[in-house]
Amino acid sequence: MYSFNVNTKKIKRTGFKNFGAIKASGKYFVAEARKRTDVRSIGFDIYKFTNNGKVKKVKKITDNSFSVIIHNDSIYWVGVSKKTSGKNVLYTMKIDGTGKKKLFTENKNIKMSYVYEVDDDGVITTSRGANTYKYIFKTKKMKPTTI
Repeated sequence: MYSFNVNTKKIKRTGFKNFGAIKASGKYFVAEARKRTDVRSIGFDIYKFTNNGKVKKVKKITDNSFSVIIHNDSIYWVGVSKKTSGKNVLYTMKIDGTGKKKLFTENKNIKMSYVYEVDDDGVITTSRGANTYKYIFKTKKMKPTTI
Protein backbone atom coordinates (compact mmCIF):
# COMPACT_ATOMS: atom_id res chain seq x y z
CA MET A 1 0.00 0.00 0.00
CA TYR A 2 1.15 3.51 -0.78
CA SER A 3 0.10 6.94 0.49
CA PHE A 4 -0.01 10.14 -1.53
CA ASN A 5 0.71 13.54 0.05
CA VAL A 6 -1.50 16.07 -1.76
CA ASN A 7 0.66 19.00 -0.62
CA THR A 8 4.06 17.67 -1.69
CA LYS A 9 2.71 15.44 -4.49
CA LYS A 10 4.92 12.60 -3.24
CA ILE A 11 4.09 8.92 -3.06
CA LYS A 12 5.35 6.95 -0.08
CA ARG A 13 5.29 3.24 0.76
CA THR A 14 3.18 2.80 3.90
CA GLY A 15 4.78 -0.40 5.12
CA PHE A 16 1.46 -2.25 4.94
CA LYS A 17 1.17 -5.46 2.89
CA ASN A 18 -0.36 -8.96 2.82
CA PHE A 19 -3.94 -7.97 3.64
CA GLY A 20 -7.43 -8.52 2.23
CA ALA A 21 -10.17 -6.04 1.40
CA ILE A 22 -10.21 -2.61 3.06
CA LYS A 23 -12.98 -0.28 4.24
CA ALA A 24 -11.98 3.26 5.21
CA SER A 25 -13.27 6.22 7.23
CA GLY A 26 -11.04 9.30 7.46
CA LYS A 27 -7.55 8.42 8.70
CA TYR A 28 -8.70 4.96 9.90
CA PHE A 29 -9.36 1.82 7.92
CA VAL A 30 -10.41 -1.76 8.58
CA ALA A 31 -8.63 -4.56 6.73
CA GLU A 32 -9.11 -8.27 6.46
CA ALA A 33 -6.24 -10.04 8.22
CA ARG A 34 -5.37 -11.91 5.03
CA LYS A 35 -6.46 -12.09 1.43
CA ARG A 36 -9.78 -13.94 1.27
CA THR A 37 -9.71 -17.09 -0.86
CA ASP A 38 -12.89 -18.78 0.35
CA VAL A 39 -16.11 -18.11 2.25
CA ARG A 40 -14.86 -18.96 5.74
CA SER A 41 -14.90 -16.33 8.48
CA ILE A 42 -11.76 -14.23 8.80
CA GLY A 43 -10.05 -11.78 11.16
CA PHE A 44 -10.32 -7.98 10.88
CA ASP A 45 -8.01 -5.26 12.23
CA ILE A 46 -8.17 -1.45 12.57
CA TYR A 47 -5.29 0.63 11.16
CA LYS A 48 -4.52 4.33 11.13
CA PHE A 49 -2.55 6.48 8.71
CA THR A 50 0.12 8.39 10.64
CA ASN A 51 1.26 11.93 9.84
CA ASN A 52 4.36 10.62 8.05
CA GLY A 53 2.28 8.53 5.63
CA LYS A 54 2.91 5.19 7.30
CA VAL A 55 0.30 2.78 8.63
CA LYS A 56 -0.01 1.80 12.29
CA LYS A 57 -2.11 -1.08 13.60
CA VAL A 58 -4.55 0.22 16.20
CA LYS A 59 -6.41 -2.89 17.33
CA LYS A 60 -7.65 -6.33 16.37
CA ILE A 61 -11.41 -6.25 15.92
CA THR A 62 -12.07 -9.97 15.72
CA ASP A 63 -10.53 -13.26 14.68
CA ASN A 64 -13.77 -14.69 13.39
CA SER A 65 -16.29 -12.75 11.28
CA PHE A 66 -17.64 -12.73 7.73
CA SER A 67 -17.95 -8.97 7.32
CA VAL A 68 -17.39 -5.62 8.98
CA ILE A 69 -19.44 -2.53 8.16
CA ILE A 70 -18.44 1.08 8.96
CA HIS A 71 -21.25 3.57 9.59
CA ASN A 72 -20.94 7.04 11.18
CA ASP A 73 -17.39 6.28 12.44
CA SER A 74 -18.50 3.07 14.15
CA ILE A 75 -17.78 -0.52 13.17
CA TYR A 76 -20.39 -3.30 13.26
CA TRP A 77 -19.81 -7.05 12.92
CA VAL A 78 -21.12 -10.45 13.96
CA GLY A 79 -18.56 -12.39 15.95
CA VAL A 80 -18.88 -15.98 14.74
CA SER A 81 -18.58 -18.65 17.43
CA LYS A 82 -15.84 -21.21 16.81
CA LYS A 83 -17.98 -23.86 18.52
CA THR A 84 -20.86 -25.45 16.61
CA SER A 85 -22.99 -25.15 19.74
CA GLY A 86 -21.90 -21.54 20.38
CA LYS A 87 -23.87 -18.39 19.78
CA ASN A 88 -22.90 -15.61 17.38
CA VAL A 89 -22.85 -12.06 18.77
CA LEU A 90 -23.51 -8.66 17.17
CA TYR A 91 -20.88 -6.10 18.25
CA THR A 92 -20.04 -2.45 17.69
CA MET A 93 -16.96 -0.32 18.35
CA LYS A 94 -15.77 3.17 17.44
CA ILE A 95 -13.49 3.37 14.38
CA ASP A 96 -10.57 4.32 16.68
CA GLY A 97 -10.89 0.97 18.51
CA THR A 98 -12.58 2.22 21.67
CA GLY A 99 -16.00 1.53 23.18
CA LYS A 100 -16.57 -2.09 22.15
CA LYS A 101 -20.15 -3.14 23.00
CA LYS A 102 -22.15 -6.33 22.66
CA LEU A 103 -25.48 -5.40 21.06
CA PHE A 104 -27.22 -8.76 20.69
CA THR A 105 -26.54 -12.48 21.21
CA GLU A 106 -28.37 -14.87 18.91
CA ASN A 107 -30.91 -17.27 20.36
CA LYS A 108 -32.98 -20.23 19.15
CA ASN A 109 -35.35 -17.90 17.25
CA ILE A 110 -32.87 -15.38 15.82
CA LYS A 111 -29.74 -16.58 14.05
CA MET A 112 -27.06 -14.25 12.64
CA SER A 113 -24.09 -14.94 10.38
CA TYR A 114 -23.03 -11.48 9.25
CA VAL A 115 -23.91 -7.79 9.10
CA TYR A 116 -25.63 -7.00 5.83
CA GLU A 117 -26.20 -3.26 6.20
CA VAL A 118 -26.24 -0.43 8.77
CA ASP A 119 -28.30 2.76 8.67
CA ASP A 120 -29.19 5.45 11.20
CA ASP A 121 -32.00 3.29 12.65
CA GLY A 122 -30.12 0.03 13.15
CA VAL A 123 -28.15 -2.96 11.94
CA ILE A 124 -29.47 -5.55 9.49
CA THR A 125 -28.07 -9.05 10.01
CA THR A 126 -28.65 -12.16 7.98
CA SER A 127 -28.23 -15.85 8.54
CA ARG A 128 -26.62 -16.94 5.28
CA GLY A 129 -29.45 -15.24 3.40
CA ALA A 130 -32.17 -17.36 5.00
CA ASN A 131 -33.58 -14.90 7.56
CA THR A 132 -32.90 -11.22 8.11
CA TYR A 133 -33.32 -9.23 11.29
CA LYS A 134 -32.77 -5.62 12.20
CA TYR A 135 -31.32 -4.55 15.53
CA ILE A 136 -33.05 -1.24 16.31
CA PHE A 137 -30.80 1.25 18.10
CA LYS A 138 -33.69 3.06 19.82
CA THR A 139 -35.37 -0.03 21.33
CA LYS A 140 -32.25 -2.26 21.58
CA LYS A 141 -34.30 -5.13 20.16
CA MET A 142 -34.16 -7.36 17.06
CA LYS A 143 -37.09 -7.54 14.70
CA PRO A 144 -37.65 -9.48 11.46
CA THR A 145 -37.03 -7.43 8.32
CA THR A 146 -36.56 -7.88 4.57
CA ILE A 147 -33.66 -6.86 2.37
